[in-house]
Amino acid sequence: MPLPVLTQALLIPAEHSLRHLLRHAPAARLKLQAFHGQVIALDIQNVARINLRLLNDAPELSLGEEADAAVCLRGQLNDFLELARADDKASSLMKSRIEIDGDTDLAMSVTRILQNAGMDWESFISPLTGGLLAHQIGRGLRHALRWGQQTSATLQQAGRDYLQDETGVLAPPALVSDFSAGVDQLRLAADRIEARIARLEAQQTQTPTSDGNER
Repeated sequence: MPLPVLTQALLIPAEHSLRHLLRHAPAARLKLQAFHGQVIALDIQNVARINLRLLNDAPELSLGEEADAAVCLRGQLNDFLELARADDKASSLMKSRIEIDGDTDLAMSVTRILQNAGMDWESFISPLTGGLLAHQIGRGLRHALRWGQQTSATLQQAGRDYLQDETGVLAPPALVSDFSAGVDQLRLAADRIEARIARLEAQQTQTPTSDGNER
């Protein structure tokens, strides 16, 4: 299955950087010619599989499965990042969690040659970590959003507690509820009294006088 052109284009900066390095490191370029046509695969799990094809004129980088890969280095992204930052790449490779499947001597020899040439190892994988980093950033933003929501709720509660307990400006919800209930009861009582007064006045108006006439 052919790879998208855009995905393959991510390797162009790393390939140019490697070619530029070898143009200024003739000794390393000469040693690599002994491995002309060999393919070394870096299988960065859950990220990508990068293939380094060694050629006399210039190495080539590609993505995807290569049936003729002589050796495959397989591991997690963090494993390759640790290897890229190690001072002694060959020794660190043997001690790392990276699995070497195939021609171990080829992998070690090319590792030493490129290390002595001063290659930027992270350039191999940094163009491909964009999606992974974006995922991590997305997770971070989601965590930050949840943290912000939780913090907002906490600050609101703290503000209410301060206004209620320290300044007395804001009454506790229970007191407000009790006060509202008391006001409602007082209003009902006032309505009943008003209605009773109205009835008494009406009765007084209808009471007959001594001459037999109603007032």
